[in-house]
Amino acid sequence: MGVCDSRLNDSDLTKEEKLKQKLIEAQLRKDRRTLESEIKLLLLGTGESGKSTFAKQLKIIHLKGFTKQERKIYKEIIHSNIVFTTRTFLFACNKWNLCLSPENIENADNFSSPEILAEKFLTPIMIRQIKDLWNDPAIKQVISRVNELQVQQSAFCFFEDIDRIGAEDFIPTDQDILHARSKTTGISEIEFTISKTTFKLVDVGGQRSERRKWIHCFQDVTAVL
Repeated sequence: MGVCDSRLNDSDLTKEEKLKQKLIEAQLRKDRRTLESEIKLLLLGTGESGKSTFAKQLKIIHLKGFTKQERKIYKEIIHSNIVFTTRTFLFACNKWNLCLSPENIENADNFSSPEILAEKFLTPIMIRQIKDLWNDPAIKQVISRVNELQVQQSAFCFFEDIDRIGAEDFIPTDQDILHARSKTTGISEIEFTISKTTFKLVDVGGQRSERRKWIHCFQDVTAVL
């Protein structure tokens, strides 16, 4: 003995139910077309492996690059990269018992203090001190052993152009932004179109603390890079 449904055929549906069914089917067809025309790329890798740099390159090539506000943010990041690298060199001097020149002791104390990290942008005084420190014989010895340190190589490019980068009206170029290094936290996406195909690039943090978030990004992924 069974229970029969009295509405098995479309002819048994009311006009309202038929309309709802058509709307649902139309939405499903639209979602299917969207899914077929969209390619989702997931960037995975360890920290400092170049994922974010690749994402920046795609943004420059396929989108309109970076806005004025974004460039202002990267100005702060670039200045922070220079300060961080200078501090790394000073810590290496202490670790390897390398003595700075007497005239650089005050400069070293300034950049070794935690207070320097509160500075968002380089000041003229800081720029002069950085130049004096990087030209110090002890720092030059550290640079000759830079392969023993975890140092952002891009900082050397910034130091060579520090007068331009330290200028008050400095606006980072695309190349400056590609050299800039900042830790990726969370999940960021960029979306662009090539030949009517939409690409969605998902960039996630590569540090160990960020990897637990990777699992949430695999849904509907076309390829993993």
